[in-house]
Amino acid sequence: MRKILALILTATLILSLAGCQSGDDPAAGGSTPNEAGDSQSQGSDSPEENGGGAPEENGDDAPEETVSYSPLDILTTIWSSYPEDQKFAAAGGETMDGPGLMTGDYGTKESLDSILALPQDSYELVSETACLMHMLNANTFTCGVFKLSSSEDASALASSLNDSIKNRQWMCGFPDKMMIATLGDCVISAFGSAEIMDTFKAELSSNYPDAVISYEENLI
Repeated sequence: MRKILALILTATLILSLAGCQSGDDPAAGGSTPNEAGDSQSQGSDSPEENGGGAPEENGDDAPEETVSYSPLDILTTIWSSYPEDQKFAAAGGETMDGPGLMTGDYGTKESLDSILALPQDSYELVSETACLMHMLNANTFTCGVFKLSSSEDASALASSLNDSIKNRQWMCGFPDKMMIATLGDCVISAFGSAEIMDTFKAELSSNYPDAVISYEENLI
């Protein structure tokens, strides 16, 4: 009798253990709490599901577009703002009463070199030129505004003009001062007497605050 009861208890225990193991088997459709939690956590990190995505590029990092200017407009604006008692007999190119474009015979490689000190090997960097100069003596005041074919050449042209002006063989006296400035897609060079140069620089800065002085030097 005792043997029969022992066999019954043993069989019951075996069946009980088998039932527990089948309930914990993942293949039977169950999942552990950790697995369920990991799945939920991974889903919440998805940028698409949370309305996120790759961060937009900062517009402030985009390169600024170079402002384009007309050389003749620059000189006309500056000349118009000169005080009347400081104006002088002026010419530019074929214009005999103020700034003018350097075209025709005045716009050749040789003319721009001799009149405005533009090096001939820099001629191709320029697409348009305007000039303002003292009609009686170019060394008293001469200014050229050069519009660049490519704004990336501004530094190279400014440097070439600086070297050319300082190394010129001057006739009819030396100019007192020289200056090279950049403004948008233009390079501005000027040389002349100290008084006129100071006025020109003041009017350039007043009318065009974005102009940057690259070179400025006394020549005598």
